[in-house]
Amino acid sequence: MLNEPPREPRWVSWLLVALWSLFILATVPFARTIQRFVTQRWGRESFLVFTLGAIVVLTVALAIYLWRSSKRFGGAQVLWLVGVLAVYFLAANRLETPEESLHFLEYGVLGVLVFRALSHTMRDSAIYPAAVLVCTLVGAIDEILQWVTPQRYWEFRDVGLNALSAALAQIAIWKGLRPDYIATGWSVRGVRRLCRLGAVLTILLTLCVLNTPERVERYAARIPALGFLAGNPSVMAEYGFRHDHPEIGSFYSRLTLEELAREDRERAEEVAAILDAYHDHLRYPDFLTDHPASREPFLNEARVHLFRRDRYTWEARQSVGEGEVDRELATIAWREHLVLGHFFPKTLGSSSYRLSRDTRTFLRRHALPEMTYKSAVGQHLITRLSEPQLLTLMVILLVGLVGVDRYLGRRDTSPR
Repeated sequence: MLNEPPREPRWVSWLLVALWSLFILATVPFARTIQRFVTQRWGRESFLVFTLGAIVVLTVALAIYLWRSSKRFGGAQVLWLVGVLAVYFLAANRLETPEESLHFLEYGVLGVLVFRALSHTMRDSAIYPAAVLVCTLVGAIDEILQWVTPQRYWEFRDVGLNALSAALAQIAIWKGLRPDYIATGWSVRGVRRLCRLGAVLTILLTLCVLNTPERVERYAARIPALGFLAGNPSVMAEYGFRHDHPEIGSFYSRLTLEELAREDRERAEEVAAILDAYHDHLRYPDFLTDHPASREPFLNEARVHLFRRDRYTWEARQSVGEGEVDRELATIAWREHLVLGHFFPKTLGSSSYRLSRDTRTFLRRHALPEMTYKSAVGQHLITRLSEPQLLTLMVILLVGLVGVDRYLGRRDTSPR
């Protein structure tokens, strides 16, 4: 299939790409329903079992193909193929949820289909990164669709995972199969196509990094058709700060340390009263809807830290009944309590969320002092670069890609 030029018409190859992409995208609104159905029937781990089974079947099919193929494959090629399959296998086992493993495999299949479609007109090694860029575009659209779907969430990490899966498929073709009809060098036309695909992807990702909750609130209020996005708990891009403390570890916030101190000093009683109104853990989802971080960052962050502290405190106490305290759970609860005590002290003291002496003693005794801790609260925040810095880099990249394309266009003398 991949060791010789495609025999089907070009439009057929692209139709397969479109149909597979539509299949991936069409499952987004129904993902939770599918997840519940499969989990109830066969268990949640069945997603991972299916993915690993598919990889095993692919491995066997590839082995049979190599054995029967008239083309001679060297030991290095076989090692590359085995290595890629091993990475797929290991990555599927290490992803955060079993469902992600199936999604990861879907983009590997998409990478193969895109390579086949591109090979109608691209016969140089630029085809491999070009296929990755096309798959990354589909992956970004996939995440955007998840962002507008209730109970689904946007993550830049997932865009990267989709791109990684497609890249692994290209490595398998490039270094493993080594199609004879694909030249080893990059042509001018191939580089130009890369620049154009890169420019389109850069524009799309730039719009994503600019799509902060504040901007969403503004255009959702002005455009009635987008009103459903107001208060969307899924955040596409949000900027903040990482704060390090020698006793606590690291935590993220939309506010600087100075702003946290001022808010706690000036609004402690007001914020504590709102927190007390939502003390029942069953009202936690209502709180997140009523007081999103984009509007009330200090209040929202305080409640999320409290939620983590109380949840892990309960789980640590539950572990006692199983024979031994889970010290990692106790450490998470204790460090979250320290975050609250150091950076939300007046608010915590004015609220009904104060821990009893017995609970404080329990957590302090069982917490692991040597454990490195990074709070999950606000971990999606972009902290390495500010919004202006990131936007400047994206603009420079876009201008560079367009400039290279135009420069090569003046030198491209190949037949059209």
